[in-house]
Amino acid sequence: MKRLADYTGLPEDYIRSNNLRINGFSSKLFEGQRLWISLYDGRITGPEGNDPMFPMTFPALAMAFDTHLRKDLGYQTDRYYNTLSFDVGRDWTYRSKQGRYTYTGDGLASALKNSRYLKVFSASGIYDLIVPYDEVLFELHQMDIPPAITPNVQAKSYPGGHMPYLDKIARKQLISDLRIFYKGALMNWSSAK
Repeated sequence: MKRLADYTGLPEDYIRSNNLRINGFSSKLFEGQRLWISLYDGRITGPEGNDPMFPMTFPALAMAFDTHLRKDLGYQTDRYYNTLSFDVGRDWTYRSKQGRYTYTGDGLASALKNSRYLKVFSASGIYDLIVPYDEVLFELHQMDIPPAITPNVQAKSYPGGHMPYLDKIARKQLISDLRIFYKGALMNWSSAK
């Protein structure tokens, strides 16, 4: 218990009382200072309440999206665009999953097996606490696909959060990696024609 407390920075009592299930890490670590860690980027802290990443990024992203719609695509509307809605999926039933955690690896594996030209590129931020990079790797490695098509799936990590492209260094590397990925995918596809 002490080693886990040392690794996480959380009190042993908290870890023990939660049966080793640390769900409140982002709010518990700096509890005495009334700070939260962003789940979207573990490098960012802010006052208790909403995730501190939201006010830093969402207004700018919403404005950029609105500008793209209006100026680049010529789409005009007076309707409100909700950039992030937690209400959307609240009533989703996931009937096919019978209430279990939604695992999409089977569907992706099926698509990969049925289309030999399908390529997958997964970009993860190492500071993302919502979708941890190691979890992505684990899920990708659990897919039931033949060894011959495993090279069709690539996973890379970047020094960023849930949206690694927001980090200047990560964005440069991501762009470079995507160029290589797209070029390889297109060459593979065109040589097969």
